[in-house]
Amino acid sequence: MKKVFLALSLCCTLASSFAFAADPVQALGFDDLKSACQNPAKFHNQVAPTKIQVACSDITYKWVPESDGTFDLPTAHQVTTSVSSDKYSVAPDSYDLATSPQVMSCSQFKQVSDKVDLVRAVTCEELIAFTGSASDFCASAAASMASANKEAVVRADTGKTMSLCPGMAY
Repeated sequence: MKKVFLALSLCCTLASSFAFAADPVQALGFDDLKSACQNPAKFHNQVAPTKIQVACSDITYKWVPESDGTFDLPTAHQVTTSVSSDKYSVAPDSYDLATSPQVMSCSQFKQVSDKVDLVRAVTCEELIAFTGSASDFCASAAASMASANKEAVVRADTGKTMSLCPGMAY
């Protein structure tokens, strides 16, 4: 009797662990989710999904001015002399004089990333009405959030730089 009870409880334990091991959430793409809203039976469900949340991370990379740099351009200074009189003339002679280089300014830039993270609750009706891809949806939602709340945009340096100064690694 103990063996039967032990075997029965082992079977019940294994059966219940298999029942809870299955993940009730199915992995779908954005377009599949829209389709599941329109036709739940196609995805083996009786009702359309609810509590839909779209998570978005939108990053834009830009170049912004950094401190101006400088570089030297060579200069030249040349003097030509000639002498003439009523009796003599001296052929023109040119001389190069020492000069300092001319300091020129040039632009330098650093790359920054502007990031907007958001989670937006939507309904099946909103998803069905939206024409576009998941990236279109997120780009639009992030742009709306950024224009409504400038503090939603988190700016960070990427560490990349660019210099328009000749011969300068920046």
